[in-house]
Amino acid sequence: FQNGKISSSNGDNTNRDNIIIPLSNLTRQIGQGIYTGAKEIFVSQNNIIVENELLKPIVDGADLEPYTYPMPQKHLIYPYKINGVNLELIDLQLYPKALGYLSAFKSELLKRRFWGETIASAGKEFYEIWNPSPFIFAPKIMYAEIASKPTFTIDLDGELACLKTCYCIVLRDDAMVSMYFLLSLLNSKFLFYSLIQ
Repeated sequence: FQNGKISSSNGDNTNRDNIIIPLSNLTRQIGQGIYTGAKEIFVSQNNIIVENELLKPIVDGADLEPYTYPMPQKHLIYPYKINGVNLELIDLQLYPKALGYLSAFKSELLKRRFWGETIASAGKEFYEIWNPSPFIFAPKIMYAEIASKPTFTIDLDGELACLKTCYCIVLRDDAMVSMYFLLSLLNSKFLFYSLIQ
């Protein structure tokens, strides 16, 4: 791993088999987890009274340990349907429990800010999430935003969402490395030592 690139050599550039691949060439997305702007409304450890199909298990950076599948204790109200790499905002009228719950917080939800802009001024519905990436439910490597040690772990089935205190790496389908190889590399003491120097 050299300057954000994966290398197959020991740094000797005279080796004809030396292949250096930028990590960005292997990924569909490297990005921050979900930012709701109102975590206390969208995320709960208790059962929020909304339709089950809108509740998704979610973790944050503190839940992540290297190589360990996190056991989510929280759920996120995710008002979208994923259609391939596209997201469709649900019609809240079709989900009366969610409509009742979220409508109770409508004025607060409309005031959420991100980069100086409110949900209302961004032209979004009051119940939308700021950054609802369709890749958040893809197979991925997750890691904590702030950590004193490597925290890279894997979500092979793409079942978990993660909050803004996590980042996700989603590999391309034609990536030349496996998620397991990349996970091992990212959690290695050698790489961590190299990055903190």
